[in-house]
Amino acid sequence: MVVSHRFVLTLTAAALLAGCSSATAPSVAPPMAGAASSARSQLPVRSARGSVSAAYMPLRGGSPHAVAPAAQPAGFDAGLAPVVYACEPDYNQCTVYRQGTKALLRTVTGLSEPQGTAVDASGNWYIANTAGSSIPVYKKNGAVLSKTLSDPAEYPVDAAVGSGTVAVSNIYTTSFTAGNLAIYVGGATTPSYALSDPNAFQGIGVAFDGSGNCYWSYNSNSGVGQIDEFPGCSPSSSPVNLGIATGFAGGIAVDKAGNLWYLDQYNGLYECSGTTSCAQVATGFGDPVFFDFSHADKALFIADYGNNQIDRSKGKLPAIGPDFIVTPWLSVNGVISASAQPPQ
Repeated sequence: MVVSHRFVLTLTAAALLAGCSSATAPSVAPPMAGAASSARSQLPVRSARGSVSAAYMPLRGGSPHAVAPAAQPAGFDAGLAPVVYACEPDYNQCTVYRQGTKALLRTVTGLSEPQGTAVDASGNWYIANTAGSSIPVYKKNGAVLSKTLSDPAEYPVDAAVGSGTVAVSNIYTTSFTAGNLAIYVGGATTPSYALSDPNAFQGIGVAFDGSGNCYWSYNSNSGVGQIDEFPGCSPSSSPVNLGIATGFAGGIAVDKAGNLWYLDQYNGLYECSGTTSCAQVATGFGDPVFFDFSHADKALFIADYGNNQIDRSKGKLPAIGPDFIVTPWLSVNGVISASAQPPQ
C-alpha cells in the first residue's frame, strides 16, 4: 500500500529501480525495449516506463459534476468522458481509462517511447513522444490526432500547457548534450524559442502557474536536482533558481493557489508555500516520476514507476495534517507521469 502524509509514513513495499547505477539512476527516459539502439538505451530513466494523465472532462470522481456552459473554455468538448491517460514507453503506446470504472477505453499505438503528458483546458492531450522527437496532440479522449509538434534533435520527456503557450522539457539533445525547454507560442508546431540554464544537464519536469511563469526541474551538472522559474516564460526570461535541491529531479506542478509541488524521485512528494518553505508530504514510493492535480485540485495522481501503479491522494489539499494520504488507484505497468485536466 501507499500511505503517507506530512507526518511521513514509509511504504513497506518501496523498491529501488532495478538496473540503475549511481551515475545514471533513476534517469528520465525508460530503458529501451526490443530493438532500441545502444545510443537510445543511454536515455536516463526518470523512473520510467509510462506516463499518466488524469483528465476530468467535465466530470470527476466518476460522478456527475455540473458545470455552467459559461465556465467551459472555447473548444471544450462537453461530451468527453472523465478519463485517466497512461503511457508506457516500453510498449510504444498510451492507454485511456475511464475515471470512474477504471475500464480501458482506448489504446493509442504508433508512438515511440512516449513519456510525460499534459491535458489543456479544452481537453487536448499532449504526449512527450521521447524517441520520436515530437509531441502528438490528441482530442476526443485520444480518439483523434489533431496535430503534432515537432521537437527537432531533442528527446522530450514532459509537457505543460499555459495560456496560448506549450512548454516541453527535453532531457537531452539527440547528441546527448544538455537538455532545455522548448517553447511553442500561439499554436506553433515548431519551437518558437528555447529556454535553458547553464547548470542544467538532464531536463525533467515542466509546469506553468496561473500568471504564465514556467518552471523547470532538472538534474544539474553536479548531479543535484534543481528547479528554476522563468518569469513570464518569454524569449528574454532568465532562469531564477528557487534554491530547492533534490536527490533526483521529478515532476512538478503548481496548484490553483499558486503553490509549487514537486517530486524527488528518491525522497517523495513535496509541497511549498508559493515557491518557498517546502515540506515533504508523502514518501515511500517505489519510484515516483510525474504527477498532477485532478479537476479543481480536489486530488492529485502520482505515477509510481517502481510499484507499477498510479496513486491517488485523499484528504484536503493543500496537504494539511494526517487527513492527507496517498493510496494505490490503478495498476499500470511502467507508469511515469500524471497530468490532470485543469479546472474548468
